[in-house]
Amino acid sequence: MKKFLAASVVLLTLVMSANAQISFTPQAARLTGGARVEGTNPQNIGYFVKQATAVWTIPTGTPAGTYTISINYARVANDAVQINVSSGSNNVNLSVPATHTSNWNSYTQLDIGTIQIGSRDTTLTLALSRNDISTAAYVLNLRNLTLTPQTQTLVPTAGSITLTPQAANLTGGARVENNPANIGYFVKAATASWNLPSGTPAGTYIVAVNYARVANDAAQINVSSGSNNFDVSLPATHASNWNSYTQQTLGTIQIGSWDTTLTIRLSGNDISTAAYIMNLRGVTLTLQQPAAPSVPSTPAGTIELTPAQALLTGARLETGANPQNIGYWSRTGVATWTIPYGTPAGTYAVTLNYSRSDATNATIAVTSGPNIIEAALPTTRSWTSYTSLAVGIIQITPGGTFNIAVSPRDTAVTGAAYLMNLRGVTLTAQSSQPSTPATPTQPSVPAGSIGLNPAEAQLTNGARVETQNNPANIGYWGKQSVATWTVPYGTAAGTYAVTLNYARQYASAATITVTGASAIDATVPTTGSFTTYTSLAIGNVQINGGGTTLSIALSRNDRSGAADTYIMNLRQVILTPVASQPQPAVPSVPAGSIGLNPAEAQLTNGARVENNPANIGYWGKQSVATWTVPYGTAAGTYAVTLNYARQYASAATITVTGASAVDATVPT
Repeated sequence: MKKFLAASVVLLTLVMSANAQISFTPQAARLTGGARVEGTNPQNIGYFVKQATAVWTIPTGTPAGTYTISINYARVANDAVQINVSSGSNNVNLSVPATHTSNWNSYTQLDIGTIQIGSRDTTLTLALSRNDISTAAYVLNLRNLTLTPQTQTLVPTAGSITLTPQAANLTGGARVENNPANIGYFVKAATASWNLPSGTPAGTYIVAVNYARVANDAAQINVSSGSNNFDVSLPATHASNWNSYTQQTLGTIQIGSWDTTLTIRLSGNDISTAAYIMNLRGVTLTLQQPAAPSVPSTPAGTIELTPAQALLTGARLETGANPQNIGYWSRTGVATWTIPYGTPAGTYAVTLNYSRSDATNATIAVTSGPNIIEAALPTTRSWTSYTSLAVGIIQITPGGTFNIAVSPRDTAVTGAAYLMNLRGVTLTAQSSQPSTPATPTQPSVPAGSIGLNPAEAQLTNGARVETQNNPANIGYWGKQSVATWTVPYGTAAGTYAVTLNYARQYASAATITVTGASAIDATVPTTGSFTTYTSLAIGNVQINGGGTTLSIALSRNDRSGAADTYIMNLRQVILTPVASQPQPAVPSVPAGSIGLNPAEAQLTNGARVENNPANIGYWGKQSVATWTVPYGTAAGTYAVTLNYARQYASAATITVTGASAVDATVPT
């Protein structure tokens, strides 16, 4: 009996021949499921039924690569059988035709397909394919299995790769049939996937198929490799004849240096195909050869930063591309270059040569030392469609670092989406640019007013001067950020109107607090974007003269800005004296009475003087206001009258303490 049982496990020790061919013999196989070695000269594995397996040990030192599988076998049946050959994580389903209808000694030698062997793979296994649902008895008799390493057979010098039916990994009912072989029974759930040969160059490939389709309409199929894929229409080749094969170019696909497979399936967009999709005899990938591709030329007076020079985190260099690019750029990815020593310090225009496939625009942050610019990165519709984009002007320091990353303000690059492919960065000295319009300046300061500019501010908690913008502004103003100015010496004490020149992107308004000798809260409405500036008068504040400070921060009373990442961009603060305007008076003091005013009080625990006429505000539960009674005031009993305001509906109880103390109710 010469039957090979499909449930047996067979382990074969491989023998390397002089021509690097590996031979697996019946005697070296570990067999399970009923399969067994029989005969004397030559021997074969027989009784190979549906549950049998044969396993061989791959010789130590076997080179990784793609191998052609050849078997010397006999099969008695009226049809072909589907077998599965596997090694490590790689496996292929292959068609094995019958050799005779009754004679188990009708042996033949047949190349049945290819398989990828990895450097860490240690075994090779042969079994009946799970896709074979018709084989009812013995599968085959096997005298020998050989693996022959492929050299240039799959990647000819012309730059094409041929993917055969026998080499495909098939699922969903698809199977190899006929001679010449084709993949048939390709139904809606089926997929065909091939391992790309080791060393396949990265690049753009033309995809062509040899196929037949019997239908009255076209089907939509999907071709994918790694993260790249495309849908294409596959027309019918005949109304009834499944042997009406034709060669058809489907389109192009980008294959990266890390991509290992190519897969064909019915497109998810096809909702009409009801039965078989096609018979497929083969797939050909032809590498496109662009004429002498190169990184865009570098004009005189510029610095070229190339992908190979970058230090990368969360991104990687695609060395197989021509020219090379930085790809697989995640949301947290950063590319960093060191500016060459000897580069003249100064202002440079930044230009990127990039591609972006995602339909949404991204926002990037370009940083050189303390200087930063942000720029919108529009889609180019394809990872292979590159364009050059001027993103702004930045200050460069020799030996310093130059970074590109996703902006913290960006909302488009999320999840598994990638930022861009980047071929190069060009820095062009501003002096080499054509003449530009007159340099914009800070907003003009009216006569008699004081201008407080970004460069003069002390900044905390992330806020910083964006000097690359012209005029400069304070940006990256977060919830905890504070900007503080020293009022110029010689400034008279008094009341000043405060005007901001600012930009705010978010739709809601924010509330800020401006603090001098008194404090005011002010609403800062949106201007539509961080580059659309407007001037806004926000109220009056007391200044105690030159050398004192004025600060701006997000108000503790804010209810909308607190939800935003940044509060505003600020170009200038203008202080205009209002002493010459009629001043609201504090309440009059009756003759013989004593008036104690806010400015004379010593305040603790958050209470402070604000508004005009002045009042004591921000009076919390622990706050205390203390006055010194004017000298010359007679001792005695005095009636106490308050001029006050209270917002809350309930009354509060306060204590007034002199030589004696009294509790009093303060209604709303």
